[in-house]
Amino acid sequence: MKIGLDAMGGDFGPKVTLEGAIEAAELLPDDIIALYGQEDFIKEEEKELYKWKPWKKLPPNIEIRHCEQTVGPEEKPQAAFQGKQNSSMMMGLTDHKAGKIDGFVSAGNTGALMLGAAMILGRLEGISRPALAALIPAKNGLGKSLLIDAGANADTKPQNLLEFGIMGSLYMSIAASTRSIRSGLLSIGEERTKGNQLTVQSYELLEKYLEGFKGNIEGRDLIAGKVDVIITDGFTGNIALKLIESIATTIFGEFKSLVKKSIRTKIGTTFFHSEIKNIARNYDYAEYGGAPLLGLNGYVIKSHGVSTNVAIKNAVIFIKKLYENSLNETITAKLKLIGGQNV
Repeated sequence: MKIGLDAMGGDFGPKVTLEGAIEAAELLPDDIIALYGQEDFIKEEEKELYKWKPWKKLPPNIEIRHCEQTVGPEEKPQAAFQGKQNSSMMMGLTDHKAGKIDGFVSAGNTGALMLGAAMILGRLEGISRPALAALIPAKNGLGKSLLIDAGANADTKPQNLLEFGIMGSLYMSIAASTRSIRSGLLSIGEERTKGNQLTVQSYELLEKYLEGFKGNIEGRDLIAGKVDVIITDGFTGNIALKLIESIATTIFGEFKSLVKKSIRTKIGTTFFHSEIKNIARNYDYAEYGGAPLLGLNGYVIKSHGVSTNVAIKNAVIFIKKLYENSLNETITAKLKLIGGQNV
């Protein structure tokens, strides 16, 4: 399998993506990691990385595919798509479309990646809109839930939410290695009549066509583990995702300050250090690698802008898992069973 990686994406550029690629390449010796980016920058980072180990070189299963341009974090998606066809992001997506690579990972500009992926790869048969799927911590047996859509579609229809639910449930069955997936619709009350027009109409479709649908859940249930897949529109989902990230960052930041406050608190935390690490790991985006764009005619993962080498490595490994489990073929088959866009 060949997996493409946008070496220029993310806040830390080629340094972190190169480190993540090396770690992934060592764990996947039979697969090829193709780094898309400006070769001189990548080579410079390689030289710096092995500065004290001059006998070392990149693993033999890493390729560099030179790209003249890069997509900046502040660029408008339309401008990036139209004017940066020779960028690491757009060239990676184009090669994926042509079958030169089997999946693509980028920590770059989210809007540009979503637009480029939709325009270049196209949608799966039966899917009207792709969705961004983000894993969030949860108090369930899986230790995580899936939030879909997490930001790809601000305006949606009930049919879109049904598609999100189907894609999310099938994705989660692979991520969690279980077929018993429970899903819920994010609303302002548990009753089926609660919510706006979108959620009320969507409830009927989900109840009829989505296996494992458990009804509405509220905002307070987001990380409670009531369901394994949380279905919502991209506007609401993105706010929810960033709120969870913000709260986690704030709480753990305050906790670190508290621990350092005195000798007594430092000593006290040593007694439950491993438990704290486990909780922190549950809230760490690096553990999940990134959020896949589901519904595309290909496999694309959007990694966090501040991704570490661990997050990049995990994204590469996970895209291999999705590919080998034929997620897209499974989604298409499921939609055909219920009539695709004609329900």
